Amino acid sequence: FVISVTSIDYLCRTKIQKYSSVTMNATKPSVQLADFKGDVYERPAVGVVNEDYDEHAYQYATSSYVGAWEPRAIIYAQQDEEHSDIRKAIDYAGQNNLSISIRSGGHQYLGFSSTSGNNIQLDMSSYKDWSYDESARTVIMGPAWRLSDIGKKCSELEIFFPHGECSHVAAGGHMNTGGYSPLFTPSFGLFIDFVMWFEIITADGTLRKLVKPTGDAVLGNTDNDDLWFAVLGGSPGNLGIVVRFQIRVLHDKDYPESRGLFQLLPFTKDCLLDMLQLVEGNNDTPISNDYSFTCVAMSSGGKHPHEIDEEMRSEHHELYGEPIGAQFVNGFLPASVVVGAMWTGASDTDTEKRDKWFANIQAIMHKHKPTSLKDRALFWITNKLMGIEDTTVHTSLSELAKTACWKFVREFDLPLKKCVWPGPADNLKERGMAQWAADRCWEIESDSTNGCSLSCQWASLGGHESMIVGGQQTNLTALAHRQSNRNITSFAFFYETLKQENDKEVPWLEPKEIGTKWLKKIAKEAIDDAANGTVGKCSPVDQRYLWAPWSNGDTPNVNLDAEWHYYFDDKQVYDRVRAIKLRFDPTHIFSPNSFCVGFNDKLQKEIYADTRPCKKAKKTPTSLPSWPN
Repeated sequence: FVISVTSIDYLCRTKIQKYSSVTMNATKPSVQLADFKGDVYERPAVGVVNEDYDEHAYQYATSSYVGAWEPRAIIYAQQDEEHSDIRKAIDYAGQNNLSISIRSGGHQYLGFSSTSGNNIQLDMSSYKDWSYDESARTVIMGPAWRLSDIGKKCSELEIFFPHGECSHVAAGGHMNTGGYSPLFTPSFGLFIDFVMWFEIITADGTLRKLVKPTGDAVLGNTDNDDLWFAVLGGSPGNLGIVVRFQIRVLHDKDYPESRGLFQLLPFTKDCLLDMLQLVEGNNDTPISNDYSFTCVAMSSGGKHPHEIDEEMRSEHHELYGEPIGAQFVNGFLPASVVVGAMWTGASDTDTEKRDKWFANIQAIMHKHKPTSLKDRALFWITNKLMGIEDTTVHTSLSELAKTACWKFVREFDLPLKKCVWPGPADNLKERGMAQWAADRCWEIESDSTNGCSLSCQWASLGGHESMIVGGQQTNLTALAHRQSNRNITSFAFFYETLKQENDKEVPWLEPKEIGTKWLKKIAKEAIDDAANGTVGKCSPVDQRYLWAPWSNGDTPNVNLDAEWHYYFDDKQVYDRVRAIKLRFDPTHIFSPNSFCVGFNDKLQKEIYADTRPCKKAKKTPTSLPSWPN
């Protein structure tokens, strides 16, 4: 697999090289040079192609920001009792005024699990501890577990806990950013609510075991309470390296009447509108936190053999993260509206009301069932392979969690741009959200020639009774928007970059331009604009998730210090996280890019380079530091 040196890639490489004064070794992984137990892949010199490096530098955002994320080296930390590779990397960074980025899954949309310049990336994929204590109802796991694998494992054990539905997300990053689930969060809360303790190695090389604080108030007067507060929802991956944690789990047998639904329907504007109106209703007048509903609008699958992502899938599926054969299924999925619904029976035991709720959803779905013989066969096969249909019989919650977890690493093997908002609005119908969102999606989906593919999602999170708001000690962590998050709105477009012209593949710029213009329009219309007196279709305020930062520009440079107001509830919370960061990481070992609290402190002190992608460094080493022995 070779990433061609496009003009953008060449420019980024040239600037990094120019301002870092780096001379790189372009040979095979040099384990002996670094003296790490795990493999090490070094960045090659400018103009030199190193296939090993390119393959192992690949992650979810690589194709979206070509050349932006190129660590000095990628180190696969091999797990041992002393965590020697991790400590060696920390020592190396500290001695040479560099930073470490931490990759547990590499699913970050803008690439903030990576870095650039002389900084290094630590890959945690070997950290896959798993032990289940049935009597204690707990699981101890490592940060490298993918959500799809967690779903399979838990289903076998007939246990569950809330987590997201993106298969390739790993537990480490998921825990750091809250761990949302459109289906499970209303009834049970977030991933971080179920964490009982975690072990983290901080910048001084100390392995600390942090235990969930107790009591009615968290005063933040201990290292334990402060780090718990900041690591879980404060500044993802920037306080230290989590090596394992304990999760409290729930048992299927305690929810014997639970019901679930997960089905794909043909993507038409009318179908999407009807499902979005269900989202509006469940958001504006929630029944109870036992009910959850979500829908996804997704374009049809396809093959893009010369795009970066499909080459990685086909040539290096073990690094891409997907088994052989998955592309066959994904490549032929029809354009779909995906419907997910759940009733837990945890507190609301009114089964008659439950049955009416599901019957209404089923009746609306029946209106939009496929009509042609080909579509009926295609959707029948797809739903048998991937879905849950019968809501009149019990479906275990672990089975529903496994089924709802998407089966593929990414929806399309193409670069993407994405905007996500957590919204506090309780009047989506009054705002006209459903009609607006259906209209906007159809603008892209109805044009088969624009080179864009959609993947958009909406979910109601249960209103004021949701467990995202109540039932948990929400002041234990810095995670924002727990009191003001009734719904999730997500718009994403994937865009082709090549097309056939005169029997040749040539660059195709229009899809990205079309999609970017479309997404900017959505961002302007989604939020209230007091200055212009306009009411947003989704939310009165612009709130954002740490797990889904977004930028309208062509670079992934989002400065968390400058944009803290989107990601924290107030300045007091942000200031506390920043103070904790400076106390436990004073030399900014874990400040590898601009999306971390305290990055501006790092720049002001001029400890070392401003290594944001494609930006001139403020201060750089004059020569490449030697590796640790």
